[in-house]
Amino acid sequence: MDDLDRAALAEETFRAASIASSKQAKGVQTIVDGDIVCEDCDLVIPKRRLEAAPFATRCIRCQQRREKP
Repeated sequence: MDDLDRAALAEETFRAASIASSKQAKGVQTIVDGDIVCEDCDLVIPKRRLEAAPFATRCIRCQQRREKP
């Protein structure tokens, strides 16, 4: 493993840790590369969902699963 590989691995580890720590602050939208991602599945929340619910922290599928009794 050369210096470039080590730097790439360090950056990847840092990004993963940043996302994980931001997920611990539930109720706060997580932004990755300019997109808001679901706190449960890590997929990008579609713009239509955010237009309907601007402060959503979950995609519609995960929110529906959460609301099921």
